[in-house]
Amino acid sequence: MSDDVNNPIGQAYVVLGVSFGELAASPNYYSPTDTNVGTEATATVLMPATSGQTIEVSIAVTVANMLGCAASKWGTIRIRRLGANAADTGSTTGRLLVLGVSVTDT
Repeated sequence: MSDDVNNPIGQAYVVLGVSFGELAASPNYYSPTDTNVGTEATATVLMPATSGQTIEVSIAVTVANMLGCAASKWGTIRIRRLGANAADTGSTTGRLLVLGVSVTDT
């Protein structure tokens, strides 16, 4: 991820949340405030001081918190910034860009 060079965050903290849900048992779309997805895993990340630099973030989600989303199932993943979280000190200073997502089973 990175910050937007036109709306930099610059060495502030951002809080990210990741949750999974099974599409067969849930609607196809989840609003940012929807609680019908699995338990949200969060991470607090210190953004680089220089705007536009990339940073890699890893957030582990346990299978028990994936609302039945497993092998051979259709699922959805929600990634959101929790700007209202008190630890998100960059909430009013910039825009976060997610540049890619990789999902692995470890």
